Order: sequence, then C-alpha cells, then structure tokens
Amino acid sequence: MAHAHSTPQLRPLPGLALPQFTYSLSDIQVRLGQMDRSTRWLLSYVAKLIDGHGFPAPLPLQHGDTVDTMPRVKSRWPAAAVDYWFDVQLPQGGGTTARAERAAAEDLDARAAAIGLRTIKGGRS
Repeated sequence: MAHAHSTPQLRPLPGLALPQFTYSLSDIQVRLGQMDRSTRWLLSYVAKLIDGHGFPAPLPLQHGDTVDTMPRVKSRWPAAAVDYWFDVQLPQGGGTTARAERAAAEDLDARAAAIGLRTIKGGRS
C-alpha cells in the first residue's frame, strides 16, 4: 500500500531576520527606478538588459515541462549578482552607499527582531 508523503514546509524561526539572498521582479523594478511601468514592459526591458547589457539572468524557474531562465513575474534574481551589476553601472562610490544603506537596514531589522518586533516586507506581514 502506497503512502502519500507530504513535504514539510520550511519556515524561518520566529523573530529571525534573514538576509535577502534574492530579489523579485518588483525589487528589480524599484532598483531600475521604473515603478510607473507595466509588468509587460518591465519583463521586456529586463530581457533586453540580460541579452545586451550583462544584467544577470534570474534563477531557473519551472515553466510547464521546462526549466528556463527567462524573466517572468515569479522570477527571483541572485541579490549579489544584481548588486554587482548596479555597482558597475553607478559612478565610483555610488554602489558602496547603496550597499551600506542595505546593510544598515538589515542591521535594524535584526535588532528589531532581537527585541521581539516583526518586520514587514512588501506590505504583508
């Protein structure tokens, strides 16, 4: 007799602030300063950046029966690769400031978690 096996859902420990290892399409949209553009336009633009300007491809995502790295709404990008790409694009020192601001924000999130406060990302708790 076959038994149905359920895969346990991995969840972070309560109060633990994890560093951001990947970026979503909306994170990329904000970094590009294109918040007023449509999703369709953004996907096309990111694909062009990948093809012709060295922007990192998203992590492989299953789409139907295939796995590919085409940018899609649910794609995730390696944060370090995206940060590096932006650092190269910015004038000398500009990327360092952005990195320092992200590190400070992560430090504040960790301190808040240490005293029992929850951080909210993307408007959802």
